[in-house]
Amino acid sequence: MFLSPLLLAGALCAAPLHVHLPEAVTVAGRQPTLGEVAELHSAAAGLAAAAARLPLGSLPPGAASLTLERRELARLLQGRWPACAPVWSGAMRVRVQAASQPLPGALALSTAAQQLQGVLAAAGLRAEVQALQAPPQIELPGGDIRLVARPLTLEQALRSRVSVVLDVLLDGAFLRALQLPFAVRAMGEAPHSARAWQPGQVLACDAVALQETDLAALAGPPAPPCVADGQRLRRSVAAGQVLLAADLEAVPAVQQGQSVRLQVRAGAVQLEARGTALTDAAVGERVAVRLAGGSAVQATVIGPRLVKIEGK
Repeated sequence: MFLSPLLLAGALCAAPLHVHLPEAVTVAGRQPTLGEVAELHSAAAGLAAAAARLPLGSLPPGAASLTLERRELARLLQGRWPACAPVWSGAMRVRVQAASQPLPGALALSTAAQQLQGVLAAAGLRAEVQALQAPPQIELPGGDIRLVARPLTLEQALRSRVSVVLDVLLDGAFLRALQLPFAVRAMGEAPHSARAWQPGQVLACDAVALQETDLAALAGPPAPPCVADGQRLRRSVAAGQVLLAADLEAVPAVQQGQSVRLQVRAGAVQLEARGTALTDAAVGERVAVRLAGGSAVQATVIGPRLVKIEGK
């Protein structure tokens, strides 16, 4: 036997629905139903159970509570069962509070540590990371919590103390950020000097040896592989000291006080002379050159110990 929706609604609403609204209520999820926020009863079979399943929407992203007015709930009931006339009691509005949950501290630590170790391992380093403090004991709103570590560069990760930032997502939306500090040891090979060096000296590769070093404890990135006659010291380095990238610079094509060949071209005629560079200069840069007679000229560096002047 077929019953129309109107006949079904009439049968359901044969007795009034009593709705008692408290001033505040705590719900487990973030999509409450009428049965979670109000006390319902009715003599009509199935009416209270059907009304209890009525969805009331969702708590806004990141919000811990939501206030619902009685008139809003009345409109929802009227739209679902126009023939029913609820009997209301209690408060005029209800504050719906999502049940809180603690920050998953163990998950926060493991997520941050994995991010840090992954960056160091990708660089071929044997890393040890240790949390310097426990995650904060904070309560989060109810819902689906996810922790996402923000990306780290190798430069950021290769330090003795590193803070990893975690984004806390609630139901997929950003809720807050956390910083977790770690102590880092990252073992890898770094060049050590076998002798003392003074600024300006050209590095000799046979005086450099690779040794196992905690790279995170260094003041900066280690020097790259030695290139014979291609690097010189920018500052003093003691014997046994780790060579840092900041300790070295490329040997310029022309060095101060160095004898250089000076080419002068005027049309199809090229002349050559000798002079002394007054400053350091790389290829393409301008440099002052003192000639044998004592006068100085400006020339362009075109190669090692080689400069030129273009004539008119």
